[in-house]
Amino acid sequence: MNKEEGESTLQFVTRLRQQAEHCVFGDLVEQQIRDYAIENTTDRRLKAKLLEKGDLTLTQLLAIARVHEALCLRYRRWTSILNKVEMDLWVLFVENNTKDDDKMMQ
Repeated sequence: MNKEEGESTLQFVTRLRQQAEHCVFGDLVEQQIRDYAIENTTDRRLKAKLLEKGDLTLTQLLAIARVHEALCLRYRRWTSILNKVEMDLWVLFVENNTKDDDKMMQ
């Protein structure tokens, strides 16, 4: 089972928990889910953070992932807004320079 595109770590862990009900992990179920979630994390920065922490609990993993994923989402939104503003400014710049060129030609 792999983490799906756009799926949060919490959603992935929830699916893993559902699948783990059919396995015989015993007392190691939380550790197995944690290890599998880390192994299947595709975000390199998040994976590095999780591995850097050492012996995490599954609860700690989810807390770190939730903050990281929220910050990434916020960053993508701001980048999108800034790109739009940058494009709007570029259009204004081009329009103003075109008007100045038109005036010079008259």
